[in-house]
Amino acid sequence: MGALGPSRGAALSFEGEPARIARLLDEGLELERVEAASALSSLPRADALPLVRRALRDHEPEVRARAVDAASVLGLAEVLDVTRAWLDDDDPALRELAVRAEGELGDGASVQALARALGDPRFSVRREAARALGRLAVEASAPPLGTALDDPDASVRVAAARALGRVPGDDAIRLLVARSLDPALDLRAEVIASLGHRAAAPRGDDRVEAVLMAALDDAALEVRVEAITALGRVRSARAAPLLARLVEREAALPRRDGDDPPTLVAALAALGRIDSASARDALVSGLARGLRGEAVMGALRAAHERAPIELERALAARLEAASSGDTEAVEAIAGALVSLSPLVGSSALARALLDAERSGALEARLLLPALGEALPAPDGPREEASAAGTDEGLVRLLAASASPRDVADALEGLDRAARRGALGARALDVLLLPEVERAARGSDAASDHRAELVRVAAQIDDPRVVSLALRLAEEPSDPLRREALGAIARAREIAPAALERARRVALTSLAALDPASRSAARRILRRHGDEASLAALIDALDAPGSIDRPSVVELVVAIVARLDPARLDPALRARAEERIVSALASSDPRLSSSASAALIGADGALGRALVARAAERVLARGRGGDPLALARLARARGCSSAACGALADRDDEALWASAARSPLDELEAEWRFPEAAQRSYAVLVAARRGALRAEDVARLCALTHRREPAVRANVGLALAALGAACPDVDPVDWIARSHASGVKLAGLAWCAALEGQAGRPGCDPRRLARALDRCLDVEADRAVRASCRALAGHALAAAPLERDALLDVIVLDDDARPLRDRLVTARFEDGAMLTTRTDGSGRIVLRLDRPPPARGAPVIEDPYAMVLER
Repeated sequence: MGALGPSRGAALSFEGEPARIARLLDEGLELERVEAASALSSLPRADALPLVRRALRDHEPEVRARAVDAASVLGLAEVLDVTRAWLDDDDPALRELAVRAEGELGDGASVQALARALGDPRFSVRREAARALGRLAVEASAPPLGTALDDPDASVRVAAARALGRVPGDDAIRLLVARSLDPALDLRAEVIASLGHRAAAPRGDDRVEAVLMAALDDAALEVRVEAITALGRVRSARAAPLLARLVEREAALPRRDGDDPPTLVAALAALGRIDSASARDALVSGLARGLRGEAVMGALRAAHERAPIELERALAARLEAASSGDTEAVEAIAGALVSLSPLVGSSALARALLDAERSGALEARLLLPALGEALPAPDGPREEASAAGTDEGLVRLLAASASPRDVADALEGLDRAARRGALGARALDVLLLPEVERAARGSDAASDHRAELVRVAAQIDDPRVVSLALRLAEEPSDPLRREALGAIARAREIAPAALERARRVALTSLAALDPASRSAARRILRRHGDEASLAALIDALDAPGSIDRPSVVELVVAIVARLDPARLDPALRARAEERIVSALASSDPRLSSSASAALIGADGALGRALVARAAERVLARGRGGDPLALARLARARGCSSAACGALADRDDEALWASAARSPLDELEAEWRFPEAAQRSYAVLVAARRGALRAEDVARLCALTHRREPAVRANVGLALAALGAACPDVDPVDWIARSHASGVKLAGLAWCAALEGQAGRPGCDPRRLARALDRCLDVEADRAVRASCRALAGHALAAAPLERDALLDVIVLDDDARPLRDRLVTARFEDGAMLTTRTDGSGRIVLRLDRPPPARGAPVIEDPYAMVLER
């Protein structure tokens, strides 16, 4: 029996992906070569070029077709010298591939070759040539495509009409308008659709609108639907009255199986895209007349996103016009107000809702949430800012509510108003009345209702809220205590007389079973802790028992750093520093890393002294401390002592070696999940803080081919922060194709960073315009859609940099239970994705390089459920 491994001195070698593909292309069977050609697009551009050339010479047609696809994805225009030789080949399949390559990889110089291909005897080649001329999107393509409109094959004529919709210039419009009455239904419908795609054409061109409006009376349903959709794309204000009459006519017709006619659905969507008073009035009237479902609500949301104040005024006017007996219309509008959340709000809208309630046309279950959305915020439009009597109306209804259902509806309305900043001191006067609490006590859910009241009141900046919260924080009810502690933690200022009691309540709550209560108590002590609080925390560390020691150490660091050293008792400071050093040198890595993270934001001199002492202690004992955390702290605080240097140079701990490397090195060296996702955020932070160099761009570009969404999103944002382009990556692909939301947001930010940099590869303006248009049409994620709209209006900008912002959240599951010790990914507003693990209470406490989202927590996603990118 021979040895099962290599002989002594032999080295194991593993072929990489380029070598594997090359071997299969040379030696593989037919299916293997097809598979290898399909994988070419996943390679870096430089590695793929010679292999694509090799695959283009394969005798199997499917291999050549896959190679052309790969060249198109990678933008390998260098292979056109191979494919152009196929234009005169006897095989029509090769000629078809050749014209496809010209359209994907060519430029204006390819028009002549493609125009010649429009005379090919094979209809499939002519059809592909028409498509290719459209993909080139140059004005010179219009004349040959005009001749193709008379091709004997119907599919070629349709392809030519579709291609003209992508060709700029007046010639293309003239050719399409001339064929808008073609007797062939399929060509006529495609011409109308192509005219609708001319949204980039000058708005003053009346021919397009006139043709599209005339097509509304076409005998064919397909043409009418295309005309309606096209009028929405060009946002024709002149067509709004016609579409409004169409909606009114279609809404009056009987439904079959409850489905809306396609013309009605298209008209509603078009009206949602048109910014005019008649379009908004038509949508509101359709809603009041009984139109329901996602079609009308989707149109209302689109209209509200563009002109929120105008749409809310139209809804208010319709509410005021509704008679007391028109209950269905009033209820429909109230339900729409809740679905359009968040509203801008206006006093007129709030008064109209209250009038509907007084007339009996609206029940409390719909009125109260809708009124909470309708109340105007103090920073709203000047002419709508006066809301005298409207917030009192809401709380008056709350005080009069008797049933548990009414109380719950009123609390929902109050919460909606409070989150929008629309409740003031007047509302607080009623919220704190004993009658409100007595109304809540009428059910078994009394404490929950009172907790909701406290949560609502906590969002109003008033010192009375703290007094109420201090009293309720000592009650035995968990919901009440949690919301009361949260109210104290959110308070901007606490009166000196109440500070001592707030600290005492917070200290007591550090041992609460509820993780949200513990988190609020920590926030209170971090902001308001004094010497007595510090002494109590140190005593808790010294006493036996089960406490969250990492969190207590973080609080000790925060209070020591905040208090004036000159006024702090020296003995107490010495005790605090000793506990911090002990934590840094602890054998518990979680305790050591928590203390290190807390010191990152503390006073520099304090951090240097303590990390030096901790390093001496670790060296003396030969163990303890989180080496990676201590190394980073030493670098951050500039610890240059002999102990810090000796500890960093130890070679018996692999983490020390990795700590001295850059985050980019760590990411490239670690190819396993989830470490790569976790480290990619460090790469983004390094790029934003200027820690990466110009020579790192090539390494970042290589990482854009990683398949993990978190890695790709963070690397894309890092490249955006550097303003760098990658020669083999077009960020538009991240926007236009099916990718994770974080990847799309990164692509948008990357394109925004490259915008205006003439001569730089990256975002093709022609492709970007089409991708943004599609994004605004079909994208479901609100954050992505908002960024697409901002980039289309040249208004997408990076968020301001703020070092060491604190993210402190409790991650809950669908049943509001903490997700303990679970790997999660937090996606922020800009698309950055931070993968980390929750602690034993479901908590995440991290220092970020940017502030957390202004409204609400980041989106929490399951990294194991994320689909790998292509």
